[in-house]
Amino acid sequence: MSKIGSYQSIQWLRAVAVLMVALVHLYPQQVAIGAAGVDIFFVISGFIMATIGARETPSTFAKRRVARIVPLYWAVTLFMCALALKPGFFFNFTFDIPRLVMSLFFIPYRDVDGIIWPLVQVGWTLNLEIFFYAVFMLCLLTARPVPAAIGAILLLIAGGLLLDPQQAAPIIWTSPLLAEFLFGMLIAVLPRPRNLALAPAIIAGGILWFAIAAASQVTPDNEGWRFVIWGGGAALLVLGCLGMEEAGAWPRATAPLARLGDASYSFYLLHGLVIALVAKLLGHGLAAGIVVLTVSTVASFLSLHLFERPAARLVRSALSRGRG
Repeated sequence: MSKIGSYQSIQWLRAVAVLMVALVHLYPQQVAIGAAGVDIFFVISGFIMATIGARETPSTFAKRRVARIVPLYWAVTLFMCALALKPGFFFNFTFDIPRLVMSLFFIPYRDVDGIIWPLVQVGWTLNLEIFFYAVFMLCLLTARPVPAAIGAILLLIAGGLLLDPQQAAPIIWTSPLLAEFLFGMLIAVLPRPRNLALAPAIIAGGILWFAIAAASQVTPDNEGWRFVIWGGGAALLVLGCLGMEEAGAWPRATAPLARLGDASYSFYLLHGLVIALVAKLLGHGLAAGIVVLTVSTVASFLSLHLFERPAARLVRSALSRGRG
């Protein structure tokens, strides 16, 4: 399979992951396990880089990732800043030029509460993602980029544990969460279970992993253990789903939800804004949640076709012309 979009299981997992994130933002007390959707995304990203990114030149790799990530993220960030100019529009969103610049360029910083969040709060994951891309791009200069990237991540995590950085950027750039990208890369390069006996059992193991964490109310308050508590379950789900699809047994009934996976990046960035707008009208109950999920889904597909993909093509074209 030459394209990740050819993996229906990956697109389905993306949809599941983004819905989990939306649910935890809607009902943080009741669906705390939904935050693990982020960990699924990180494992998927590691798999994609080792499967697709490892075959690209550093220049092509950089252009494709910038075109994929930056336009929509910048648009959402600037749109929220524009809305925030109206006093009282957002309950807790303020910005200044330095924080705006750092947010736009994925530079981690502490907000007024001391939390390492950019202006668009879900963008904290992009700060980590972009750093992983930068590390992987440098590893493309080596003869064996995937082993080099695995080694680099292990060194970064070890450095963080030894040096215990206190500044925002080094904390993110040495986070144990980088191990979840490593999980994805290992899934890509190691043999996968392509049989109907083992793959479903691995999926069940991942679900059970999450279920135990949810039932016991175990949450990774210490980020140092998140890659185990939630990243372990995420890795099992990705491994099992890929194995099941490669065994030729992926259910066709998952296809409609997999299409949401195509629009998962738009959904991820837009759903927080939808929650804020719907809350002004309907509050935070069940009806509001249904409206948020519906509106976010429609908005994400509109964004995918009217902005995200066209903008990515324009940026790739501009960057290619810029290289002469």
